[in-house]
Amino acid sequence: MSAVRLKSLYYSSENIAYGVEIHDTTIDVDADIDFDMPLSGAPSLQYEGDEDDIFSPILAFSASMTMWLETTAHTLFYSDFINSKEGRFYMRCFYMDGATEVEYFIGKVVHDTAYLEDSEMPTFNIRAIDALMELKTIDYTQELTLASYTDIIVKYCLMKSTVSTLFYTDDAVGI
Repeated sequence: MSAVRLKSLYYSSENIAYGVEIHDTTIDVDADIDFDMPLSGAPSLQYEGDEDDIFSPILAFSASMTMWLETTAHTLFYSDFINSKEGRFYMRCFYMDGATEVEYFIGKVVHDTAYLEDSEMPTFNIRAIDALMELKTIDYTQELTLASYTDIIVKYCLMKSTVSTLFYTDDAVGI
C-alpha cells in the first residue's frame, strides 16, 4: 500500500474544491503534510495520442503540477524524490462533490520532466503518468470461457497495474 505524504486543497474560480495528494509507497501512515501551489501550478492534464484515430481509441494522459518548497518537510520530499527509484511516488487528483471526493486522475510520478526552479521562493515541478503504458508489459494468462471477454481482459490487466494495486480493491474494478 501507500500513504499520503503531501496534500493540497485549493478552490477554482467557481468555488469548487480540488485536491492533490502525493502518495509514498515506503510509508504506511499518512503524513498529510500540506503544501501550496502558485496560482499557475494547479494540476493540469495533458492527453497524448490522436483522438480521431479509430485504431488507437485509448488516450494516455498525464498531470503536471508545481509546488512551493516552503518548509523542511517539502525540501525533504524533494530530496527523497530525486534520490528514489521511479514508482515510489504517485499523484492523486480529485474534486469535491458535496462531501464526496471524486477522483479524476491517479498516476505514477516520473522523474524525466521534474525540475526545481531556484528562486527566492523555490518551486518544484512534477509530472505523473497514468497506468496505460504499463498494460503493454502485462501478460494475460487467464483462460477465457465467456463470450464477452474484452471486459475481463481489461479488468484483469488493470488490476495488475501498480496504480490499481496501490489504490483499489478487486471490487472497485468489478472483478
